[in-house]
Amino acid sequence: MKLENYKKDAQYFTGKLSDINRYLAFVGIGIIWIFRTDLNGVKVFPEEYIIQRELILPLGLFIISLLLDFIQYTYSSVVWSIFYRIHEKRKRKNPDDYLIDDIKAPSYLSNISYICFFYPKIIVNFIGYVYLMGYIFKGLYIYL
Repeated sequence: MKLENYKKDAQYFTGKLSDINRYLAFVGIGIIWIFRTDLNGVKVFPEEYIIQRELILPLGLFIISLLLDFIQYTYSSVVWSIFYRIHEKRKRKNPDDYLIDDIKAPSYLSNISYICFFYPKIIVNFIGYVYLMGYIFKGLYIYL
């Protein structure tokens, strides 16, 4: 298999992992919403629910994961749009320059996205689930 095919596979799987990570973050927030409780057993209004203290950290981690996802795609869209525009202008100035058509992007442009946003959002989401599962298993242990 050609090296470019491996790159396409890597891009496909990282995109898929981002989709799954985003989905799991929303599911985690939904699970926390299910576990919300009313305040001291007394509800004055239907909206008066609280999230238990043990669930605040995983909720925050899921939100941070979604925020990192948003920032990653914002960063990437801005960086690659600027990169494209710069080379598009060069191509217009020199339409016969065939070297402009085959450009290698500096690796640090995509590495920043991976190091600062992609890996942290996966790790933060995983840690959120560790805390959430700890809460759930603690609750199951009480009932067993």
